[in-house]
Amino acid sequence: MNRKNFAIFSFLFYYNIFFPTFQSYLGSSGSILINLVLILSCSLILYSKFSILNKQFKASFQLRLVTYIFIFYFFYIPTSMVFGVLLNGVSLTIRDFYDIHRPLLYLLSFLTLYTLFENREDEKKIELVLNVTFIIVSFFGVLQFVKSGAPLLELYTKFHNIHTGRSSAPFINPYDFAFFSSFYLYYYFVRGLFYKPIYFVGALAAIVLIAISQSRSIFIGTFVGLFLIMPCVLLISESHFLNRFRVKKGILVFFLSLFLLVISTVIMFPLLEEKVPYAVNGMKNLMEGKRINSLSVRREQFEVALSYVEQNSLVFFTGNGPAKTVLEFVESIYTYFFFRYGIIGLIFFFFIVLFLGIYNTFTKIKMYPEDHIYKAVLIWLLVIPIVSATNNFTEQVRLSFFYYLILALVMSRKKVNTKIVNQNRCI
Repeated sequence: MNRKNFAIFSFLFYYNIFFPTFQSYLGSSGSILINLVLILSCSLILYSKFSILNKQFKASFQLRLVTYIFIFYFFYIPTSMVFGVLLNGVSLTIRDFYDIHRPLLYLLSFLTLYTLFENREDEKKIELVLNVTFIIVSFFGVLQFVKSGAPLLELYTKFHNIHTGRSSAPFINPYDFAFFSSFYLYYYFVRGLFYKPIYFVGALAAIVLIAISQSRSIFIGTFVGLFLIMPCVLLISESHFLNRFRVKKGILVFFLSLFLLVISTVIMFPLLEEKVPYAVNGMKNLMEGKRINSLSVRREQFEVALSYVEQNSLVFFTGNGPAKTVLEFVESIYTYFFFRYGIIGLIFFFFIVLFLGIYNTFTKIKMYPEDHIYKAVLIWLLVIPIVSATNNFTEQVRLSFFYYLILALVMSRKKVNTKIVNQNRCI
């Protein structure tokens, strides 16, 4: 990635993460300020790099497949809206047509990032931007947790989140903030295991950010990611050591770290109960089988989706379109796609795209076992189907761009600079 491309990438990433949505003034409509500029910027960039993109398009079947999926997505939305009106009498609103821009945004973002990533060494520059971003996001999170800086935070998140101290800025919702932070948990944990222990400080900071967001779904997802998915990924990726009856030092450190994490959580439980009561009480109610309002809302939304299938079974395949007069803020990604675009939309626009990301990450781990960022990416991607049961992360402003950045990173074909291929990849 030359200086020009790095400058372009940095602008797109920082703009996506940190440009205000003016949430307290514009509400959810403020996200169009982010998405519109990204669409225009990516269009201009791709226009200037058309010859490069054309060569990549001809050379990569997967690039063509993703492109065709999102073109299909673009035309499928208005088609599903027609089915919703004709089959179930759904009333259309202007807000429904807003969603037509989503596949265009995702495709342009993916293609732009795909063309910007030229060499394996680009990952070092990407990691630099990620590290700087983590520092700034941490500042926002702590600022909100101590209930300070309200005028700044109101540009990014809801007043309710500021009042309760549930960290969410620069994202709109606490669970978006927590999900973004969870990537850094896996990233710094893996770096700490296989490079330098100092990176465990970053992992600990990410755990703190997840805690102060008080997102219960990410708590559960993080538990699964750390204690189930991460051990499997590490054992598989380091299988060449196991085949020789050797266990790499990083694997032993990992299990020791998990043990210490559990002990620390037990010791600090009274403090957690005091500082993050929303999350702790919610987890206690869940374990005791008590009613949790947020889970009830998600169940009720899924029941609404099923009721529309019962009215006309054809919408099982086609969906009802955005239908925001019925369900505007759909929480679960499965309900989101199933209700709006049917089982066809759920398979094509969520599962296939995610599968391509997971498959290519596995491939990258085999090709470049020393590039530990791919292990973190794989863990994060494998957690997505679990946490998406309660939230639609890949469709959220800011997070969607980050998601397609990750997909572009693992799917792009990189040349190897033989002069520095063996350099240490420390930042």
